[in-house]
Amino acid sequence: YSSAASDVYKRQAKAHYLAAALCQIPGVSLRYPGAFFHEFLLDMPQADALLAALEEADILGGLPVDGGVLWCATETVEKAKLDQTVAIAKEVCGQ
Repeated sequence: YSSAASDVYKRQAKAHYLAAALCQIPGVSLRYPGAFFHEFLLDMPQADALLAALEEADILGGLPVDGGVLWCATETVEKAKLDQTVAIAKEVCGQ
């Protein structure tokens, strides 16, 4: 792989990792199933509360949209931050 191709793979892998982990939370689902690159839209209960909790933890959440959150995960995000995001989401959503 070239460096550019490796970066593309890392972006996609981290976004898919985050999406899969968040979709394990009851009530959370991809709004548009199918292929995506590094941005994805999730239908989420308590989206506003989740984004507020992430902000308190100094984590930039996604963009709130009607009934959900538009997320983006790139190669610059550490896996530990993704895991922390999921842990906070589980807490806020009561899991």
